[in-house]
Amino acid sequence: MSTIPRRTLAVLGATVLIVTGAGAAQASVASSGTGFVGKGDVQSALGWNNAKLQDNAEKLTFTTKQAAAQGYAQALSQAAEQAGTQTASQTGSQTGTQSASLTTTELLSCRKTNGAVAQQSRTGVKSGVRSDTREATVTDTREASRDAFHTGSRTGSRAGTLVGFLNSNVAYEARKSNQFTGFNLTGFQPGSPSFSASGPVQWGADAFGDWSFGDWVPAGDYAFPEYVFGEYEFEAWSLSDAVWGNWDTDNTNQEPDVCLNSSGNVNANVDPASLVHIFTDGPLVESAVQSGAVRSGAIVEGEVVPGLISEAPIQSGPAVPGAVGATGPAQLFVNGVLLPSIA
Repeated sequence: MSTIPRRTLAVLGATVLIVTGAGAAQASVASSGTGFVGKGDVQSALGWNNAKLQDNAEKLTFTTKQAAAQGYAQALSQAAEQAGTQTASQTGSQTGTQSASLTTTELLSCRKTNGAVAQQSRTGVKSGVRSDTREATVTDTREASRDAFHTGSRTGSRAGTLVGFLNSNVAYEARKSNQFTGFNLTGFQPGSPSFSASGPVQWGADAFGDWSFGDWVPAGDYAFPEYVFGEYEFEAWSLSDAVWGNWDTDNTNQEPDVCLNSSGNVNANVDPASLVHIFTDGPLVESAVQSGAVRSGAIVEGEVVPGLISEAPIQSGPAVPGAVGATGPAQLFVNGVLLPSIA
């Protein structure tokens, strides 16, 4: 029978493999749960003599341990409200009207052939009405602002890592030839390997997408100031023709026809060349300006100017575990003690 060197580890298979690189053999056995461990390695790890090993060879516990990590993912959501300001303008107009009158006098005179002068006079009234429309001064508009707000949400995620170890219980058969000479590892026991965390999940930074906001909601109506109007700018008066009253003969019993009918020699006693019409206008009498109702145009709204975003607390979904992956070499233990020959 061949003897396996005391500090040698071989992976079981169709052919016995003698490994001189202890670290590689340790990793291979610890990762697969199969292989061979010589009795010398166990005695060295536990500090046992040969007699104690022989008595306890079938009572040993082989385990593996390997640093590992498990990925985690978590969905995030967050609500927010954003304030804004919206301005608007409105044009106002107002029509003013004004009336006026003017008294005028007509003096009619002529000279008779005997040298006597005949005169008659009458008065009339000229009247007129004018109007103008004025708009609010400066920009012809008035401005106001109101608050608005809208709500929105965004989603995101974050990744985390749970650090720990993969622990396994390894089944074995003690190999005996007159006495126990080593141990054949036959694989992981049911339920192995199992992952045990060494702390809480270590989360990375939150990763959010862009905010998605709804439509702006006005927080109230516009509060417009009063219009500020300038003066009316009327055009010049356009008066009607005079509406005449009766002739005043000044008690001379001279009818207007005495002069007016001299034309064409109707009245041969009057010199036609002496007929004179003299018109005299009195002062223009203006009424007070009457202002009509103010007419407001349509409200022209500007764009909402966004303000600060008020964020609600972040809401976290359930933590979703991912696969467990090894992050370090596997190690083989006997009765909780690392096997020194293959450490």
